[in-house]
This record gives sequence, C-alpha cells and structure tokens, in this order.
Amino acid sequence: MLILTAGNESFKPMIKTSIAQAKKFGYKAAVYDLGGLGFGKPFKVKNKSFQENGYYWKIKGGKGWVTRAFHKIAVVKDCLNNCSDFIVYLDGDAVLAANIDEIEKDYDIGVTVRPAIEVNNRKRWYGEKKALWFGGVNAGVMFFNNTRAAKVFVSRWEKEAKKLKNDQLAVNSMLDSYLPALPGKIINFKGIKIRTFDARIYNYYFFDAPKYAYRDVENMDIKKAKILHFKSNARQRHYEHFSKTNKSPRSLSRILSVIPI
Repeated sequence: MLILTAGNESFKPMIKTSIAQAKKFGYKAAVYDLGGLGFGKPFKVKNKSFQENGYYWKIKGGKGWVTRAFHKIAVVKDCLNNCSDFIVYLDGDAVLAANIDEIEKDYDIGVTVRPAIEVNNRKRWYGEKKALWFGGVNAGVMFFNNTRAAKVFVSRWEKEAKKLKNDQLAVNSMLDSYLPALPGKIINFKGIKIRTFDARIYNYYFFDAPKYAYRDVENMDIKKAKILHFKSNARQRHYEHFSKTNKSPRSLSRILSVIPI
C-alpha cells in the first residue's frame, strides 16, 4: 500500500506528519512537491493563480468555488502510471490515525461517502453557493487499486473535471445516479467497481460541524476515525497553530488531545 499526498510550502508541517504516520503504520509514502515543499517529486501545477499565489482562485465560468486541489487528478494519474501499488490518496491536509489494511480489497476505486445528516443539512452548514457543488462524496481521500479500470475512471474523471472546473463536483457528477450510498456498498460504474467507505472513519473532517451534528455521538466519535482531514478552517484552528516552525511534525496524539469536540 502506498500513501500518496501532495502540497506546497504552506502544507509542509502536515505533509511531514503524513509521511511520519504512513511509516508508523508500515506503509510507503509518495509525495508530490507542488512548489517550495523542498522534498518529494517536483510537480508543476498548471494554474496561474496557484503559481503566483500558492492557491487556486475562482475561474470565470466555474460553477461555484473552484477546488483548491485541482491538481490531484494529475498527481493520481502520474502515480498510477509509475507504480504498481494500491494507492491511498490523501489531500495535503489529511493524515493517517490508524492502520487501514482492511481497505485493500477487490475493487477499482474507493470513495468516502458523507453521512446522511451532513447531506440533508448541507445548505444550513455550508450555505446556498457551496451546496451547489456539494455531493455525497468528499474527494479529499480516495483509494485506487492499480487496475486498468481504475485508470479508465481517472481519465474520465479528468475530462469531467475540465468541463466542470472542479474535481469534487466532477466525481459527484459522475456518480450522481448512484448517490447517496451507504458505506460498504459496491457500485458498478460502467464496468468499474467502486466501493463506498464511511467518511466518519476514513475521512474525518467534522471538527467544526454544528453541535447538533453530534447528536448521534457514537457514530461521530473521532476516536473511531482512521484518517483525519483538517480541511478548510480546521487546518488553521486545529492543526497549524500546533506546528508553526515547520521543523518537525507534532505528535498526532497531541493534536487529538486538544481538538474541542
């Protein structure tokens, strides 16, 4: 199993943590340097705003906010073509919290599906504009078996993302007729086997969710999470201020101990 991630200089502390966690649980790690990271495979992001500012900006004609990780499809595609491993793609702000050997099964693509409570309350949580591209899948964590079918899916995903100008919107558009889907299901997408995984376990990003989201305490318990995703504001509020020097990653246990949930 190979843990794949990518980021620029601003993600350095989290990328270091991601590498350390991969090694801790016995996995290989592959890193793509999107600029200023100082380690990993250099990879140029073909986006003017990203090159000039280090982040994406809204593209004219895009539907809603254009994802800040539009590079991920190209990174995944390059990695699939240059290795034979089962690949776990993590956004630069996601880290392992536990062993995930159980995910390596007979399927082509693995996606993490949001809980029904989030999907049903998406407008209240995120507002009307963000709800436009919000779907049942969060693309910040995805699994790729190194199969021909997986490569076909990535190529189709790339075409759809270019059309919609958003990678997450694209994957949800492709799978729309199959969603929402419960975790643990196999979707037959045009001959491609896609397995669904619970985001509360394999893509935990609920640090700043409204308090009513935790009424089902057992199912939103961070202690059960195996992959933590410090996306958006959670990156500043729950991670970055614990690791300001960029010299070494803080221990994950310390990060977890101070998360106010």
